[in-house]
Amino acid sequence: MFATRDFIIPGAVSDMMALAKRDIGIACLGTMPRRSVHRDVGDIDVVIEMGGTPILPGDRFW
Repeated sequence: MFATRDFIIPGAVSDMMALAKRDIGIACLGTMPRRSVHRDVGDIDVVIEMGGTPILPGDRFW
């Protein structure tokens, strides 16, 4: 069985062309043509909410 890595990003991503070349799935709210300033800030393995539905780390989507 192959492992896949998929990302749910509750915001916009800036480099869709580069991300499209990767073997990963990405669900985001949209794209942003301007590059952002990288601050090395973020959270991993936290509960997020999209459309009023909580999404927990490890949840699966079909």
